Amino acid sequence: MVNSIGNSLQQFIGHRVNEITEYLMATNSTYKTLSSQCTQHFIQIQEYLPSDLQQTMLQYEETLLLLQAVIENHIYTQGLKDGMALRSLLK
Repeated sequence: MVNSIGNSLQQFIGHRVNEITEYLMATNSTYKTLSSQCTQHFIQIQEYLPSDLQQTMLQYEETLLLLQAVIENHIYTQGLKDGMALRSLLK
């Protein structure tokens, strides 16, 4: 039961993070600019890397994205916990 709740929470968080990212891409000019810059920098780095290091760079980006996902998940979960604690305090 607890594992099921945990899995459901993880799915919910993943869904919400995706929704928020899509919203930012559609509405936040700073986010769009920074995202575009990151993509362009990555493409430029890939172009100048020797072919034997291009795979390493892709693995680096993948690991960095996974790290970011862990951070986002933790922040979102902590925000939910903080919200529930605040609600309890305000009763």
